[in-house]
Amino acid sequence: MFSIIIEHKNYYISIKQIVHENKKNINDLLKSDSFKQYVAGDDDNDPFWKDWVNSNAENQLLAEQAKNIILGLQFSFKLEELSEQKVNAELKRTLDKIEIGEQGKILNLDSVSKNKRAFTWMKAVAAALIVPIVAILSYYFMINPTISHHSDFGEQMVIILPDDTKVSLNGNSELTYRKNNPRNVYLKGEAFFNVEKKPETGENFLVVTDEVVVEVLGTAFNVNEREDQTEVALEEGGVKLRVTDHDSQDILMEPGDVVTYSSRTKEVFTKKVAEVQPLVSWKDGVLEFEDAPLELVMKRIEEIYGYTTSYESEELKSRKVFFPLPSNDLEKAIRILEKTLGMEAELLREDRKISLR
Repeated sequence: MFSIIIEHKNYYISIKQIVHENKKNINDLLKSDSFKQYVAGDDDNDPFWKDWVNSNAENQLLAEQAKNIILGLQFSFKLEELSEQKVNAELKRTLDKIEIGEQGKILNLDSVSKNKRAFTWMKAVAAALIVPIVAILSYYFMINPTISHHSDFGEQMVIILPDDTKVSLNGNSELTYRKNNPRNVYLKGEAFFNVEKKPETGENFLVVTDEVVVEVLGTAFNVNEREDQTEVALEEGGVKLRVTDHDSQDILMEPGDVVTYSSRTKEVFTKKVAEVQPLVSWKDGVLEFEDAPLELVMKRIEEIYGYTTSYESEELKSRKVFFPLPSNDLEKAIRILEKTLGMEAELLREDRKISLR
């Protein structure tokens, strides 16, 4: 008897089973624990797979294909065999419950026997169904794995999706999508999208966060999903915005529209700006500010670099910032603020804190 544990959070697949290593098709390689160890470099003392791969060009090609699949898979399946002892113990507990009535009376033994036979039959059916279900699921995730791009604190990445959509990923952000469906992406953090139009199919592009779904055909827009707030700013084209945790109608955005949703207050705010560029300038290495309080500026820096800020006085929070700062160099940004606003700033890197006084 088997049980399945699905570990969605880890985004990789590992099917635990034994296969014969003398077969030479890709399915056998994908199922082989020893081949996976060979791919991971954990079997330096076992020359079998190294010799097998180097024996001919066909094996080399097959091994390379299997290796790419194994390293690219992102969901985790573990097939765990339950011991006969565990099964019998569970059966005994179930039969004990059946035999004792609500008033502590013993039920009819014929009824107990029927329930026992029914339970045994259900075990057999479950065991028979579990193997094909695992096979189907594992095959699906093998041919359509999840691909994930994650930027470190302060790191900016440019990603070209398979449909030629260009994504600029800000620091401390993650973009995830299925290999066979790159026009449906999941975002945590901040990204700017230049979506490639698909007029031949009319296929939409979806950006999904925990709070909103942005649907477009082809356009340029910014999505910033941080903590309990998501902001969408449209630079060109048109998008349809749906708030997943709100009963409002879909919002049709035009260029210059900025929509903000707070999952804490459950409120949606819409405003029009003359230029979206200051909101998306981070992708060009610049954070633009115009008469912005220092507290707001530091909040933006915290999002990108993963730091927290402490202030010696409340007065510091309201000092105005009216100049650009680098979005990819924390040290330089802090020194510019320090000199321009006439204050002292200390970077406590081990604690990931910024002290302003």
